Amino acid sequence: MRARGSLRVRELTEEQRNEILTLAVERVYDYLRDRLGPGALQCVEVKAEITNSWPYTITIEAGVLAGYLGGDLDKLVEEAVDRALRDVEEELRRLGLAPSGER
Repeated sequence: MRARGSLRVRELTEEQRNEILTLAVERVYDYLRDRLGPGALQCVEVKAEITNSWPYTITIEAGVLAGYLGGDLDKLVEEAVDRALRDVEEELRRLGLAPSGER
């Protein structure tokens, strides 16, 4: 089960980049863990990166292997990526670095 999403951002300092990337990864993992419950996640792979040239774009990719049989796991992974992008957008606004474009 894999999902991917992206958001255009303004140019960031190295410290801001690291903060935003860490936030993105944590939000995806936390969302999946909270929805699936303890012990259900067997493997979570989250990749978050920000391009080094204009247009600056953060991309989040997530994949999961879970001992989860109910519901739609694909949808949960997509929701996790979408939630992480919304949280990144909110944090950028809080820092006065509103995103420069649409998702």
